[in-house]
Amino acid sequence: MLKRSKTILAYLIILTMLLCSCGEAYKDSSASPAGGPSGGSQSEQSAKENGDSSAKEQGAQEGSEGQKDSQTANSSEEAGTEGSIEENSEPADDGRKTTGFIDAPEGYFENVLFIGDSRCEGLRKYGGIEGPDWFTDVGLSVFNIKDKAIAMEEGAEPVDLETVLSSKKYDAVYIGLGINELGYDISVISSRFSDLIELVRSSQEDAVIFLMANIHVTAARSESDEIYNNERIEELNTAISMFADFDTIYYIDVNPLFDDGGALDGEKSFDDVHIFAKHYPEWSDFLRAHAVVLKERAQ
Repeated sequence: MLKRSKTILAYLIILTMLLCSCGEAYKDSSASPAGGPSGGSQSEQSAKENGDSSAKEQGAQEGSEGQKDSQTANSSEEAGTEGSIEENSEPADDGRKTTGFIDAPEGYFENVLFIGDSRCEGLRKYGGIEGPDWFTDVGLSVFNIKDKAIAMEEGAEPVDLETVLSSKKYDAVYIGLGINELGYDISVISSRFSDLIELVRSSQEDAVIFLMANIHVTAARSESDEIYNNERIEELNTAISMFADFDTIYYIDVNPLFDDGGALDGEKSFDDVHIFAKHYPEWSDFLRAHAVVLKERAQ
């Protein structure tokens, strides 16, 4: 009986062990897969991570290529802009009738008229310019120019300006007046200049008109004279320059050749107003270097 009880107890122990083993197995089979609830198996997680990495690399590559394409497009646009600028950099025809300042071609002064006062008279006598006509005289001004009759050549009959202008077609007309007019108000002088320019243009439609700046006086004369001083000369020159369009009317200023600190160099003048005869060729050379002709005549 005792032996039978031991046998039964042994069976019970074995049965208990079997039941415990089955419970552990069941517990393992119902647990979450390795990697947690959002993970999946280790191989699946690895595949996902590799996929994410590939996606990131692809995105980065696409972004890089997109940026590169954008830079290329910008470069192309910039290149296109630069190309446009380069294409437009060639100067177009400015629409002017004249050439602008050039060196005087051969024979340039043979069909030119000078109108001026004693300074231009000095240019006629000592400047060495051959060919032009000279309507110049001491004391000539915009106030008396219509009434004045001048002998254009030695021994010739005096003629007035209107007669001169109507008798010939000039390529250029140079006007050098103003110093004798300084006793008048600048606005009045300017108005008379306008009348003179209109008079010239009325019979010289194709002529280039040059308005020559008045040469300064010396500092000694300027500082001692309330009328004939460089401040008023500059004021008048500025008013005269306003008539220039730098197409058919040009303003030219020879003062830099003879100035010393904004006034006529005292060593170049014998009376504080006029330059020595030996300096007039410098004025002539300046005019030769600042010639202007109609484009149609320059071709």
